[in-house]
Amino acid sequence: ILPTDSIETTRISVANILHRFLSTKKHITYCDRYILNSYAEDISFLQE
Repeated sequence: ILPTDSIETTRISVANILHRFLSTKKHITYCDRYILNSYAEDISFLQE
């Protein structure tokens, strides 16, 4: 079993990488826009 801190760090890192990737794309689809707009909610969820 992995420590809780490692799991949280990994989740936050993946969310940050995805956010950076979507922010730098010039042409985004509806799904990309939805993910990008939901980023703030995801961060608060991942920290709980």
